[in-house]
Amino acid sequence: MTENELPTSAAEREILEETGVRTKVRSLMAMQFKAEQWCAVFIMDYVSGIPKSDGYENSEVLLFLPRRR
Repeated sequence: MTENELPTSAAEREILEETGVRTKVRSLMAMQFKAEQWCAVFIMDYVSGIPKSDGYENSEVLLFLPRRR
């Protein structure tokens, strides 16, 4: 996260940088706090892009879309 960047904006930016996929945060699903780190799990909408590894921060990217009922 950069200074003054909201966590939702940081998540969207990081996903784009690391996978080539553009997303939009819909809501926060869960938070976990530990002394050495914190994690946020967001529900996101796929906007565009073809998932691909950046070859550095990940080794594989998979895009799972929910089934419509």
